[in-house]
Amino acid sequence: MKVKKIKSIIVWQILVLIPLFSLTACNDTLVKDKYTCKVSGYSYRYKNGVRVEEDIPQSIEFSLAAFPRENYYEIDAGKLFLEHKNKDVVLDRNESNSVEAVFLSDKTDSQSKFRTMTSLALNQISGDIRVFHHRWIPPNEWKDSDLYMFVGNCQKR
Repeated sequence: MKVKKIKSIIVWQILVLIPLFSLTACNDTLVKDKYTCKVSGYSYRYKNGVRVEEDIPQSIEFSLAAFPRENYYEIDAGKLFLEHKNKDVVLDRNESNSVEAVFLSDKTDSQSKFRTMTSLALNQISGDIRVFHHRWIPPNEWKDSDLYMFVGNCQKR
């Protein structure tokens, strides 16, 4: 009886746990590209039409995991680039190619009339990166708007 139970546990482990582990390991090593990135740039934010001064570091370092085959990325930049943590920013297959992965979200809120465009473009060969975000009321109203653009380079880990 005990031998049968042990055999069933071993069979369960072989049939369930090993394939599950293989999928997880495969996803982590074959699909995800991990980078350490360093960028610099500018940021403008307005509240009630008045510019809000931000303490932007001269150089910003962060980690990035890109899943271009899965249409998304993960960015860890602390409190910076919060707009880029939005799950609506996905791979744009029309703008991307075999060298550059372009992740993009471009939406207009029908009630507030705010247009929000957020993008991250990563050259997967050179590591060059562009991080862009703009939220405004078209055609060019700056009241309560945001705009930032950072460029730099990422090194594969």
